[in-house]
Amino acid sequence: MRWTTKAHIQRILSSTPGGKWLYYHVGQRIFGGLRNFQIEEKLREGRTLLERLYTVGEHIQDRNTVEIGSGWVPVVPMFYWLHGQRSCITLDVSRLLKPALVLDAAKQLSTLSPSLLALSNTSNQTSLVEKQAELRSRIDNEQSVNTLLKYCQIDYRAPVNTSRTELPSESVEAVYSNTVLEHVPLPTLETLIAEMHRILRPGGITFHLINPADHFSYSDSSISTINFLRFSERDFAKYNSDFIFQNRLRPFQYRKLFEKQGFTVQLMEVIGNPTALQRFPRHNLHHDFAGLDDSELSAHDVYLVAKRV
Repeated sequence: MRWTTKAHIQRILSSTPGGKWLYYHVGQRIFGGLRNFQIEEKLREGRTLLERLYTVGEHIQDRNTVEIGSGWVPVVPMFYWLHGQRSCITLDVSRLLKPALVLDAAKQLSTLSPSLLALSNTSNQTSLVEKQAELRSRIDNEQSVNTLLKYCQIDYRAPVNTSRTELPSESVEAVYSNTVLEHVPLPTLETLIAEMHRILRPGGITFHLINPADHFSYSDSSISTINFLRFSERDFAKYNSDFIFQNRLRPFQYRKLFEKQGFTVQLMEVIGNPTALQRFPRHNLHHDFAGLDDSELSAHDVYLVAKRV
């Protein structure tokens, strides 16, 4: 079996006092993806997701929103503020926000070329430049991270039970997440989507980028992005951990979950990994997945936009 060492280390850290501190400072800041912190990838994901929203005739301007899953830095809410988002309450089940990284992200946002920030289907470059200049000014004046987030109308709240937000019913116009839903256990995901429906106003929009690929493949190029589909639920539980929990849901299951809660799915775009099945033949799949078509199995990016009617 593959990726046992990495998986076991994560499982040990997840149950060890101080494990999250070690995971951040050693696993991420020294050896992992945060050792050379750059926001371009998160910006690309947030921009592509927002462009999918525009393709169905929706927008983010002047909308009060909620982000599910802030992570280390609320890069996407900061980016959406540049594009006219009125406010964002960003929620997380754990308090992971790192002030130094938030400041670093704000500096990068304020200095990147507007062409890297602009959307392909809108023309708001003047507004982008003006907001970047104001953000630079505030950073130069050494404003605190809390002040910067407040200026961007971002309200960070953690820890929060995202399935029971305690936000007023029908109080926001949009709810979104970026590569978060694949990390939520199915029973929790069902209540989370129900909560999205509750807090959205009628006609409100929820939009998500979901990555249903095997995340262990990102640190081990020798395994396929569908490697984790070879295991039963019981066997895969030996490798899952709090740090990189993966629910292994396929795209059609996400659609059904949103429709079950009363959403109308306006866009469901599945982008697959064409080499996944070449590297990992069907006969190696667990029978829970063997009957699915290629697009469901090899899905790498899933863009979902749904409306509360």
